[in-house]
Amino acid sequence: IVSFSSKHCHICGKCVDGFDHHCDVLEICIGSGNISLFRSFLAYHCLFCLYGVVVHTRMFICSYHAGNVYSFVSFLVLAVVEFGFWFAFFVFYSFMSCLRACNMTTYDFILKFRRLRKRFRDIPESCHIGGPEYLSSHEM
Repeated sequence: IVSFSSKHCHICGKCVDGFDHHCDVLEICIGSGNISLFRSFLAYHCLFCLYGVVVHTRMFICSYHAGNVYSFVSFLVLAVVEFGFWFAFFVFYSFMSCLRACNMTTYDFILKFRRLRKRFRDIPESCHIGGPEYLSSHEM
C-alpha cells in the first residue's frame, strides 16, 4: 500500500513513505521513517562543531600566550574551519526546523519555490515594480 506522501526517489530508485529529500552526504532518502534520526544527526553535529570551536579557540588563546607560533596558527585555522561547519549545520538545522513548524517537507518547499519562480518569470516586464519607465529614468 502506497500512501499519498510517498514519492519515488530517482537517485536511489526507491519508493519512500513521507519523502523529504535524498541526502547525498549519507546516500539515503530521508522520509517519515528516519526524519527524526536525521534531525538528531544535524543537532548533534551542530553541538559537536560548536564544542570543537570552543576547544580550539581556548587552545588558540593558550598557545598565543605561550608564544608558540605553529600551534597558534594551527588552532586558529581549526577554529575557523569548525566555525564554518557549525554555521552550515546550524543553518540547515534551522531550515529543517522552520519546515517542520510549517508542516512542510523539503520536497514540498522545493515544489513551492519552483511554482513561485515560474509565476514571477511569467510576469511581463511592464508589471515589474516601477515599470520600464522607472528603470530608464533612474539609470546612472
